[in-house]
Amino acid sequence: MSSIQLYPGDRLTWKGEELTDDSGFVIATAPTIAQAGSVQSPTIALTDGERIVLGRVKSFLHFHLEGRYESAAPWTITQRGLTVTKFVADCGGREYTLNRPRLTTLRREIRAVSGGSDEGVVAVVKPAARGELQVFISGDVPVADIAFMTWALTLVDVPARRTKI
Repeated sequence: MSSIQLYPGDRLTWKGEELTDDSGFVIATAPTIAQAGSVQSPTIALTDGERIVLGRVKSFLHFHLEGRYESAAPWTITQRGLTVTKFVADCGGREYTLNRPRLTTLRREIRAVSGGSDEGVVAVVKPAARGELQVFISGDVPVADIAFMTWALTLVDVPARRTKI
């Protein structure tokens, strides 16, 4: 697991291809896609050298993204339902819901789930001006999980974002 620690009260922001904290420290960088014929895979690179290798984004009718971290079981984030208000994520066995509490808001709560029981909000995410996505940490959550889930949400909740995947 990553050596970077997140604490309740931390505020992170996806700006372009970087996830930074309030001081401007880069926590992760967004993936870039390799040139045709290269063996390189798109990754989310954490500052401490850890990497989340991403699969293809599937978005025909339902958004779905897979990734791998430390050669563990596949990580996934999947849309639930016909709209983009509800998602579920599995990060190496740690389960989350990523839901908008009301249909009229773009704010999204990331809640930890264990054995089907809601363990509470670990982060709140909301799009901001200039194609940014703000992340407010409110509970215990690994940085790799946050980087994976929130990067996927930039593809859904930040329409001005231009990715290289």
